[in-house]
Amino acid sequence: MPSLVSRKRLARRAFTLIELLVVISIIGLLIGLTLPAVQKIREAANRLSCTNNLKQLGLAVHNYESNMNVLPTYGYYDPNAPTVNYPSTFDDGLGGLNPQGPKQQLAGWGYQLLPYIEQEPLWRGGGGTDRTSAIYNIAGTPNRMFRCPSRGSARIFTLPLTQVYPQPNNPGTGLPLWGSAPQNQIGVAQTDYAANGGEFPGDNAAGAFSYITQNNIQGPPASMNPPVRPNLKTFASYKDGQSNTVVIGEKLINRSQVGQAQADDFTGYAASYQVQPSAVNGAVATSGTVRWCGQAPTALNPNPTFVLRAPQPDYSAPTGDGGGAFGSSHPGGVLFVFGDGSVRRVTFGVDKGVFWKICNISDGGAVSDSDYE
Repeated sequence: MPSLVSRKRLARRAFTLIELLVVISIIGLLIGLTLPAVQKIREAANRLSCTNNLKQLGLAVHNYESNMNVLPTYGYYDPNAPTVNYPSTFDDGLGGLNPQGPKQQLAGWGYQLLPYIEQEPLWRGGGGTDRTSAIYNIAGTPNRMFRCPSRGSARIFTLPLTQVYPQPNNPGTGLPLWGSAPQNQIGVAQTDYAANGGEFPGDNAAGAFSYITQNNIQGPPASMNPPVRPNLKTFASYKDGQSNTVVIGEKLINRSQVGQAQADDFTGYAASYQVQPSAVNGAVATSGTVRWCGQAPTALNPNPTFVLRAPQPDYSAPTGDGGGAFGSSHPGGVLFVFGDGSVRRVTFGVDKGVFWKICNISDGGAVSDSDYE
């Protein structure tokens, strides 16, 4: 039987209610003090990962240009086409010797770079034995190199097959193109990065890459084998210098609409640039792989419709999309890989005219790092 002294010792070991509340308060205070530090460390890690992704994509662009003697393209541009245009076969017949350029030009720059980021099996169809399975594999396979970790996990958007661009020499759209496959939807892995499209949608002069347009294809588009493909760019096209020209950067999104039908964030990293004649959430739909700096006023057009805009921070709203602009979830600015392979931050408060200059490959304007960092 415990003695009286033992009972007193046991009693002294217990916490009073006040002591317990004090301990809880101290723990809460410590958590409150350490949480911002933890968030800063996490964001620093996310930014480092995002920087590495862009650096690898920039290196892939250089390797592509070195191997193909031209830069990647934005893919096929047709104002009357449905939304997504993936390669029709493993060899779509578009290409050959320069100046025609390399094959596989219908799909976008993200697809064209796959062999240069250790994804050649996926570029070849991911094990798919026919067009249907190959496109499902290519479109729906997430790739961490196209994802900024500050925006969470990889995003898959489900798109109706009727919005997938068919092989031009096959009639119809949607399911008839896919044989007897029962699926009527396709999952597309989205991207947090977009190529610099320059001044204005469809402008083939200012941006980092080139569009493959119906007007730039000599002969019927359905032939799929044009004899000439003009306006394909190389790094020599960057008259302002590779170190002064944006190639790929983070794109603006509406965070509350992630995974839904944002008009400019729903076609996947492998898609070509398209303009959709119908609308998504009340806006004209474009692919998620190209962004623009806007159009500079000129004497002939002092009030352009597509006005200049600087990079913006991501936002959350019940409706809306990125508006074709660059943006980021990182505090302070947007990360870009430049033509020389360096990754730099462009601040949200950058002068719009300065941003226009680094998005235009041959404007002739002088810009220093201090103007935008």
